[in-house]
Amino acid sequence: MSRPSAPWDRRGAVGVGVGRNGTLYVADTINNRIAAIPNAIFRMHGAGTGVTVSKGSALKGPLGLVIAPNGDILTVNSLNGNLVETTPHGAQIAVKKLDTSGSPPGAGGCSAWRSRRAAVASTS
Repeated sequence: MSRPSAPWDRRGAVGVGVGRNGTLYVADTINNRIAAIPNAIFRMHGAGTGVTVSKGSALKGPLGLVIAPNGDILTVNSLNGNLVETTPHGAQIAVKKLDTSGSPPGAGGCSAWRSRRAAVASTS
């Protein structure tokens, strides 16, 4: 039995987060986008690959994803180590270099992201 494709199927996306309104946000690494599945926690039926919230520009292989306390979406890029802040409406409003290690430079940012996320989680 086959099932519908989702943004994280066969694409290696790892980062997911749920917004206050029940929207599931997914870091779609291969397509350089953040996908959203509205009302995900209330759905009784599939939503396909979701809708694109933001694509390209500062997103370079987004991998890690978390929802900030203000509702913005924070992603870390697997290709350059940048942390990108995106509003739920898709505006990329801030970019911060986390790490320059790895190959290509910044690819080590994913390990820095995991360390920072673990530190934040342990203080919550």
